[in-house]
Amino acid sequence: MIEINTADFNVLSNKLEKIGKADLPVAVRSTLNSMAFKMKGAGSKRGQIDIQAEKDFDYRRNKTLFKVMTGVQKASGLTINRMQSKAGIVSRSGRTELAEGLAQQQKGGKLKKKATPTLKTRPGSNISKRVRRPSYLRNLNSIDATNKRGQKFIQAAIRAKKEKRTLLIKTKSGDTVVAKVRSIKRARGRIDVRISWLYRYNQNNSITLGKSRPFINTAAKTVIVMMPKEFEKQARKRISKSLSK
Repeated sequence: MIEINTADFNVLSNKLEKIGKADLPVAVRSTLNSMAFKMKGAGSKRGQIDIQAEKDFDYRRNKTLFKVMTGVQKASGLTINRMQSKAGIVSRSGRTELAEGLAQQQKGGKLKKKATPTLKTRPGSNISKRVRRPSYLRNLNSIDATNKRGQKFIQAAIRAKKEKRTLLIKTKSGDTVVAKVRSIKRARGRIDVRISWLYRYNQNNSITLGKSRPFINTAAKTVIVMMPKEFEKQARKRISKSLSK
């Protein structure tokens, strides 16, 4: 909400109203839309949402994530008390779960997540790196070995190794994991199968966030402070435009 409650702002608003019927509403509308784009970012300039997210999140694995996953809904019309502009996380095609996850970070609690990747899915097992594309869960064609034991498990492992596929197995603790077969060796009359976990499936397809990260709310508080100055800029622009006619 914009409140024009100082002497300078009253002078500007009065001037705008005298210039033309639409000038004050246009200045207000332009201010709201400018604030929305300060949140999202425009061109090469980073938005405040992106800046705040970098401060609040532990890792910045994708430098363009918040540029892609944020959007703006611009204010329109000439009725001031009905104007509103919005900026925030938006759902993109194929990234609905990601959008929901980012939004959930605001308040914490349960986060919808089918499976959690291990360090083995990231380059150099570095937690700050993004999961390698070939290791995306949707790109893995796993052989179901959850109910296989002994010789049947070994056969499934040999097949997975030969076909460059992963194994879906059940651990002793009851977890379901996706594993890559690293090696199969015969030694001293037995076959030794070595695997690396790539993903662990989460119970109820969700995880509990350790804390809330209200990065959008914090970004908005930073941007809102800029609003009076932005209104003055937009108002003077309308006045200059009128005087130049």
